[in-house]
Amino acid sequence: MIRRISALALLMLLATNVFAGNDANVEKVVTASAYYTRGKATIINHYLSDQQYKGPISGFGVEFGSMYKRSENLSWDLTGKYLGAGYSAGAHDSCIGNPAQTSFIEMQAYEVNYGTYYNWNPVKNLLFKAGGSVNVMGGLMTGVPDHVNNAMDFDLQTQLRAGVGVKYGCYFNKFGVSLQADFSVPFIGMAISSSIYESSVDSILGGEILPGTIQPFCFTSFHNFQSYDTKAELDFLFRKFTLFYAYERSMRSWYLNGLQNTRNYSLNRIGLKLDLVFRNRLDSSNRYF
Repeated sequence: MIRRISALALLMLLATNVFAGNDANVEKVVTASAYYTRGKATIINHYLSDQQYKGPISGFGVEFGSMYKRSENLSWDLTGKYLGAGYSAGAHDSCIGNPAQTSFIEMQAYEVNYGTYYNWNPVKNLLFKAGGSVNVMGGLMTGVPDHVNNAMDFDLQTQLRAGVGVKYGCYFNKFGVSLQADFSVPFIGMAISSSIYESSVDSILGGEILPGTIQPFCFTSFHNFQSYDTKAELDFLFRKFTLFYAYERSMRSWYLNGLQNTRNYSLNRIGLKLDLVFRNRLDSSNRYF
C-alpha cells in the first residue's frame, strides 16, 4: 500500500513535465541568486534532551531557476541552503540553549530542493504558480558542553512537497519593484529517527556485541510529520541585477520511534540575483526569476 501511495505521489509531482512539450522559440535564461540568512531557532530533540532550546541561527543559500526550454508556462528551480549554530562558553546569548542556559546545542543543517511549477499570468504583472518539489534535508546536532549519553543525533529526511506562489510587480524605465509570497507543505516522505535509548546511526551500523534494535527508516505523512515553509520576498529590480529581502518561516515537527522533534526557524534573507546570460531584468518573461 505504501509503495502504491509513493508511486502515485511521484506521478503527481512529475506529471507537469507533460506540458514541457509545447514548442516555444524563446530563450530560457537561468537566474542564479545567493543570499545570507539569519534569525531565530526553536529546537526540540527528545533524543538529546526533553527540554526546548532557543537561540540565534545563521547560514547562506543559493538558488537557480528558469523556464523549461519547450514551455512558456512550466518552470523549475533548484535551491540549496545551509544553517548552523555553534557554541561559545563565554557568549551564551549567541548560542542555542535551554531556558536555564545550562545546556546548549551545536548544529549544522543542509537542505536541497528541486521543484517544478506551472505558471499563470492572468493579468499584466500578476503571476501565480503551483506545483511540487523533492526536498532532501540532512543535519547533525550535538549537545554541549557536558552531554555524556545521547550526545549526538542525526537528521536525514526526503519529502515530496506541494507548493503555491503569487507575485506582483511594478516596472518602470530603469527600476522595478515586485512582491511575492510562497507556501509549501510535505505530503509524503521518509525520515530516519533515533529512539530514546538508541541513535539512528547505531541502529544502522550495529554495535560490536549487539545489532541495532530499532527500525530507523520511517514512512512519513500527515499522521506523524507536520511541516510548512512560507516566504514573503521584496525584490528591487535594476537593469542588470536584482537585490532582494525575504522573511521566511520554516517549521518541521515529527513524532517517530517514540521521540518528538521540532525544527522551527524564523529567518531574514538578503541577497542578489543575476542572470547567467545578460538580459534586461525589467523586460523579462521568465516569471519568478
